[in-house]
Amino acid sequence: MTVYSQDEIRELLIRASNYDREAMGTILKSYATQLFFIARLYQRDKRLAKTIEENTFRKIFQQAAQGAVESDCEAWMTDMLKKEMLRSVMPLMELGHTFDSYTEADEVAAKNVRLPDTTAQKQDWILQLLDVLNKEERVVFALHFYDHKSIVDTASEALLTVGSVKSYLSSGKQRLMEANYDLGLLLALIEDVNPNVEITATFARPEDKAPVVTGGLNIDSVSRPKTEQDVVNTISEGDTLQIEKRKRQTTQKIDLEQLQAHDITENDEEDGDDDYDWDDDDYEGPDKKTVGIIILLVCLILMAIGCFAYYFFFM
Repeated sequence: MTVYSQDEIRELLIRASNYDREAMGTILKSYATQLFFIARLYQRDKRLAKTIEENTFRKIFQQAAQGAVESDCEAWMTDMLKKEMLRSVMPLMELGHTFDSYTEADEVAAKNVRLPDTTAQKQDWILQLLDVLNKEERVVFALHFYDHKSIVDTASEALLTVGSVKSYLSSGKQRLMEANYDLGLLLALIEDVNPNVEITATFARPEDKAPVVTGGLNIDSVSRPKTEQDVVNTISEGDTLQIEKRKRQTTQKIDLEQLQAHDITENDEEDGDDDYDWDDDDYEGPDKKTVGIIILLVCLILMAIGCFAYYFFFM
């Protein structure tokens, strides 16, 4: 995946705000996979996560001008997705009986664990572990462990009490153990994919020791076969993102496959409006004011013709 600097991302967003198809296609190609992974952190249902991701891209393109002035444009896109994901899972159930026994001392990443080689595989493992959890536990884990939010901030984001957050952290840890998984493994994976700079040194794994499996967990058991129904692509070809922008009384539609495959040639016009193919189905016809003016003009012309005919024949 191509890594873009802040200035390059900002340039892409500025162009996308003017409905530059090439810029929007570049943003999709560069960030669709990562945003789908973020969506899946909060949502077990792959198809729902994909739908929310597509809706987020609509908003990103609609508000691209706003995002271009942010200090961290990539974080702006990610935060927009997280807000949409939190809305999709709300409300979360508040626990009637909470306890205060969970402490951050329980949060120790496993050391010397044999982790996958690629980031994609590590992300897949993270999602497979989170799929064990229930709705509330998953959201709390995503906020607290992946986003590195404190327990208090996690409670604020999830609209839960601190006691409920601790209870979900504790029950989630227990649920992982019952599934023959391990919280330490999840933390090791997360720290490798999205490290917390404040504690990275604490969780660093010694390089001079052979990798071992902690807690008797068979790492190979984490991987499980997937059926065709179990797999949902991040954003598949043929999906359509409809960007609502009133310009010359038309609704512009952006086909995702065109965005992903479009290459600018020397014959492409600089004006972004000319990049779109005309679709007769999108034409809404003249508005009421225009129709009224046309009718008035026709009436005046007919009256003028009538007056001329009267004067010519009877005068």
